[in-house]
Amino acid sequence: MINISGISESRVAPVAAYLSGEEGQSIIIVPSENRAKRLAEDLSFFVRDREIYVLPSEEHVFLKYEARNHDMMMDRLKALK
Repeated sequence: MINISGISESRVAPVAAYLSGEEGQSIIIVPSENRAKRLAEDLSFFVRDREIYVLPSEEHVFLKYEARNHDMMMDRLKALK
């Protein structure tokens, strides 16, 4: 496990691409979904031969009984596989 903090946002993608190596999977945790999407876009430039998934944030439904959209859950499961 590698923990890196304090580098500027523009330098995260090349460092993450270098550290991820050629094989296996990596998980990168960022504070927001928007930042994760930007990082995924930047990272795709450096690791063209690998799939990059963004784990969508949960839906916020403020009802006592809720009907959820299962597409979002499927996207989250796909990103975690």
